[in-house]
Parts: sequence; structure tokens; C-alpha cells
Amino acid sequence: ARAAVGFRHRVADTSLSLGTRARIRALTMHERVEGGLLESVAPPGYDGARVVALGAVAAWDTRDLEFFPRKGAFVEATLERAAPELGADHAFWGAEIDARAYKQLGRRAEHIVAAQARVELRDGTAPFFELPTFGGMNIMRGVSEGLFRDQNGAAAQVEYRSPFVGPIGFVAFAGAGEVFGRFAALGDAAAAWSAGGGVRLAIDKANGVNARLDYGVSRNEFSGIYLSVTEAF
Repeated sequence: ARAAVGFRHRVADTSLSLGTRARIRALTMHERVEGGLLESVAPPGYDGARVVALGAVAAWDTRDLEFFPRKGAFVEATLERAAPELGADHAFWGAEIDARAYKQLGRRAEHIVAAQARVELRDGTAPFFELPTFGGMNIMRGVSEGLFRDQNGAAAQVEYRSPFVGPIGFVAFAGAGEVFGRFAALGDAAAAWSAGGGVRLAIDKANGVNARLDYGVSRNEFSGIYLSVTEAF
């Protein structure tokens, strides 16, 4: 179970907004695979845990549309603290930077290239399910979500978005990422990668709301099909 609440307030007439966030996340382990990885490693939270965290958020947003940006940039930085004084079972700091950029190409500016980079850091005793990871329907499509976890993580992806022909559009994407315990270990392991493509069906052209169907594959011979509304990033 999880819940989060927060707010951001725009600073004057700028693209900067500042705010706070509070969140609760609880995981109860009803069953584990006997002799599996959780039992053998016994990381923090392997028996279940509760996370209660407070944080500060800063964002810079120059995108023209929220759901299907065609130009501009979005950068969000978050710093939070989970502690027993707040009701958490473990104490740790968490930091995240999520940066995205969008560029229109072509004479009629109908071709779009989008890029995203995300860095997550943990310091302290974070439950294993709070450790940075990637994969799933939003970043590194084609990688099994949760397959890679460690104290820190970094991932990046780029996507080409074609002009729409009637209500139909197409995308192609690729990404790479790595998790690591210490910054000195960054680059020691082979980075995970993913690539794929997808189809878009315009639902609300004025606001850029699309239904999407993506298919991604990864270096680890995993593949995934993702169906959702709104873009991955």
C-alpha cells in the first residue's frame, strides 16, 4: 500500500516551482521463495517494512504541453528523509533528479526527439523495495522492473516521435542504465540496455493525450508489451 500528498508553488512569473511532499509506503511479505534471493541475502525490509518520508521538491518546467510535449524542458529534483521519528521502520535519505528535454525537427516541426535522464541516490538503511531500479512501462521499457536494484542508479533514454497520420503516430526508443553501490563502482558492471517501438492513438489532440502501445526488448533477453494512456515521459 502507498499514498503520497504534496504541493508545488510557482515562483512569481518564472518556470520554477518549489514545494514539499509526504508519502507513506508499506509492504507486508506474506510469502517468500524458500532458499530464494530474499532469504539468502536478507536485505532490510525483506520481512516487510513501513516507509514514512518527508521531502522538498524543486521543478523547472518550460514544456508546451504536459502530456505530449513537443518542445521545452522539465527538470525536477527531490530530497527526502525517512526516519523512525516519522513512523518509518528504517532511516535513510533519498535524492532524485529527473531531467527531460523535447525538440521539434523538420521544416514543419512535426518530428519530435525526446530525451530523459534520471539519477536516484540512497544513503542509510533503505528497505530493498525503496532502492533505485528501472524498467517497466516508463523508463527502460523492455527491462523487467525490479530486476536491477542497488543503493544508487542512473538511467537515460531517447525517443523519436513521428508526425501523426490522422489519429495514428509511431515512436522508436532506446535506453541504457546501471545500478551501483558506490560511485567508484559506476561503470564496473555492464550497463543494461533496451530498445523498441510503439504506436500512438490520439485521444485528445488539443491536450496531447494519447493511448500508447509499446514493445521493448533488452540485453537480458527480456521483452515486454506496454499499454497505457499518456507518454512514458
